[in-house]
Order: sequence, then C-alpha cells, then structure tokens
Amino acid sequence: MRWFDALLAPVCVCCGQPARVREHGFLCASCEQDWPSPMGACWLGQSFPRQAIWPYAGTVRRLVVQAKEAQAGPQAWLLSQAGSAVIASPGWKSWRQDVQGTTWCLVPPSRKRKWANWYFPHSFAAAWARQCGAPYRSLLRRKKQCTDQAELDGAARRKNLQGVFTFSRAWGLALPSRVLLVDDVSTTGSSLEEARRALLEAGVAEVQALCLAVVP
Repeated sequence: MRWFDALLAPVCVCCGQPARVREHGFLCASCEQDWPSPMGACWLGQSFPRQAIWPYAGTVRRLVVQAKEAQAGPQAWLLSQAGSAVIASPGWKSWRQDVQGTTWCLVPPSRKRKWANWYFPHSFAAAWARQCGAPYRSLLRRKKQCTDQAELDGAARRKNLQGVFTFSRAWGLALPSRVLLVDDVSTTGSSLEEARRALLEAGVAEVQALCLAVVP
C-alpha cells in the first residue's frame, strides 16, 4: 500500500470519505459495514471444486473495479491483505490442508490486460500461494484472443472461450498432478472451466479453483 500517501490524506481507499485505520488499511465506517462476509465453497458443477473469498458485492466489488484500473494502488493491497486473513482463518483450515502440495496457477490475462502491464490478480495470487507454502507457476497461455465477455450470457461466454487456453510449461519442470487455478472475479465460471480443460488435456490429474470474488 502507498502508506506515505495514506498518512498525508487519511481517507477511505474505497470512497474517499474521511476514515481511520482499520485492520488492513483505511476504510470509512460505511464501507467497512458494507464489506461482505467470507463465502467459501461454490462448486462449478459436481466435479470442479471452486472456492471464493467473498461474493462480488458491496465494498469488495467497488474495490475490485478500482483495483483493476489503479496500478499497484491501495485498493489491490487492501484486498490482498484482507484475503490473506480469510485464508489464514480457522474456518479455512480444512481447505488449506486440502490444497497442500498443489501448484497454483493464474488464469492468463487478455491481451488488453497484458499490454496494460497491470493484471490485478498478480497482486494477490503469488502472496497467497507463499502463505500456503505452495509453488506458483505459469502453466497456461492464451493461444487466441476472444471478444469481451462483459455483455455475454453464460452460453455465449462458453462458446467465446472455446480453445482459448493452452498448456505451456517451462522447460525442465515436471507436470504437476494437482493445480489450483486462481482468478479475480468469476461470473459464470466459463474462464475457469476452459482453463481446467486445457490442464486436464495436458495430463494434470486434478484441478481446483480459488477466486477473490464470485458473482452471486
């Protein structure tokens, strides 16, 4: 977080109103109250385990929108720190045990995000992997670009993403048997499902997912 700026102007990093220091940064009382409760398991179908830190709502939603545009800003830092606290909480102990030994991997960014030199999930994925003592690798790449997903429904999203990801392992690294896909916001789960397909086709035995937020 840009602590120097925050100390000069103690305002809420979400709405800009006067604030005071909270557990993970500066939030006003209203934004703190509007922070949703941790979410947990929200499977994709019956065979794809997906875990979400929070629902995509309230203060989390507003911070994510801002973090995607503000490179390395306090919004991304706050979400990363708050997410770390959730993962470390007693309620997530069984999940932490379940993903031990699992290789963490980001869903690759679109060309637009890659060229912008700022991909929001980078701000938390590696840190969370280290927290869980897990290896963090780049295992996927986009072999083609697709149209913007924002205005598409579930069926159109799945069709739009068909064949977009391909497996890409660094030379000399063994194929992991278990992979945890990490993404920022999951809407229909289409990106995660397509990334999972590419990993399974490459020979990965088991794929799970972890999202910062999931659209309710």
